[in-house]
Amino acid sequence: MKRTIVINLSGFAYTIEEDAHDRLKGYLDKVRIYLGGGEDAEETMTDLDARLAELFTPVAMNQRSITIADVEEVIRIIGDPEVFASDTVTEDGSRKDTKGGDDGSAKEVPFVPVRRRLYRDPYSRVLGGVCSGLGAYFRMDPFVFRILFVIGFFFGISIIPYIFLWIAMPKAITIEQRSQMYGGEPFANYNPAAKKSARNNTGINRVFIVLRVILGIILTLVSFITLTGLVFSLVFMGKATSLAPEMVPAIEMARLFAGNLNGTLFVVGLWLTIGIPVLMILYLGLHLIFNFRSGGKLIGALALLLWLGGIGSLAYGSIATMMEFRERASVELPVIPGSFTGDTLYIRASDLNYSGDDMNITFKNILLRYDKEKDLFYDEPEIRIVEGADNLAFVVQKKSYGPTEQKARDYADKIDYYIEFNGSELVIDKAFKIPGDSGIRKQKVIVRVMVPEGVHVEVDSSLKRLTRWSIN
Repeated sequence: MKRTIVINLSGFAYTIEEDAHDRLKGYLDKVRIYLGGGEDAEETMTDLDARLAELFTPVAMNQRSITIADVEEVIRIIGDPEVFASDTVTEDGSRKDTKGGDDGSAKEVPFVPVRRRLYRDPYSRVLGGVCSGLGAYFRMDPFVFRILFVIGFFFGISIIPYIFLWIAMPKAITIEQRSQMYGGEPFANYNPAAKKSARNNTGINRVFIVLRVILGIILTLVSFITLTGLVFSLVFMGKATSLAPEMVPAIEMARLFAGNLNGTLFVVGLWLTIGIPVLMILYLGLHLIFNFRSGGKLIGALALLLWLGGIGSLAYGSIATMMEFRERASVELPVIPGSFTGDTLYIRASDLNYSGDDMNITFKNILLRYDKEKDLFYDEPEIRIVEGADNLAFVVQKKSYGPTEQKARDYADKIDYYIEFNGSELVIDKAFKIPGDSGIRKQKVIVRVMVPEGVHVEVDSSLKRLTRWSIN
């Protein structure tokens, strides 16, 4: 096993094998000799140090030591030490060394510019490295592209382009690929005037940094407030959706409509579908503020996996819920009145107490009250008095929805409703009872009272608002 050494390049630590370290040191010593002394030479060496750190980044990120092969590849990309000599450039693009050859004539050192290519930068990314790659290709701050994609996200126009670029752009993994990502001439051909211009642009960069922090603060606050409201609305869905005035947990509310499994899948899917993008925006905002190293593939892949899983769970739960209301069936129970005495029919309410203080649920103009201790729902029936019938008759019709007609009929049959006729008095419940295991399937009870001509009807005051009159 080769001996390794830890070196510092532009403030970052790298592990390098001993023979590779000797080769790199020799190369840097020769470059320093060709550059000579002075402020420009020191600045060039600092830039070269930063360039080496950038090119060796893939090696460090892969958690392995820099080998002599890596050093030779970097030297090939940057250029031999001779190209750092004081020189001029001829019209055909050749580099002429003014130090001259052995015979005193000028020595030409040809170079081949590195063609710039579009790559994703996996080592400087928030999600997929698309914006970092675009910034390198167009020689702009990636922050500019991140702002554009975030703004486009709120208008729904940047998600598909980002995913397309994520798929289409390859990752810059190797040293050569990262050189192509930044492109241009070899490092030694870097124009000193361009370096001076870059120094003059530090003010613009500072403006971008300030804008980045401001945008990060805005995204963090907005996403945090949205996330807080989302948690409240989902945890207490009944209150948030006006289905119930009480603080009803979302899962409990969903299970009433879709059943235990489907209701749970619906709520979990809704949480993930909405919550994951909000969490990622919060993560982006914090990243823009503190500029910490992003979590890499793990966070992006995990977030995408959870989001897609949430969409699938939400879709399945929604479809399963709709299937629970696919068919409707009814059960009719005729009540034989027997002998009727007198000319007045009295309709009275029974002494049923259906306060149901645990939960009140409003759904499709139906007011449900839930008694948790008895596990019963209570809802009010509709009383229809039909005048002009041939004979006095009573019919109780129970209705319900279900995934199949038979299941809907079973739900309807489980509805408990009391009705009794005594001579001239019809006693009925003010509410019908639904077993808790039936859930909410838009159950309904209609009491039809057919009254012949000449019979007067008196309705209890507590039942008048439930009563509808019609003529046969």
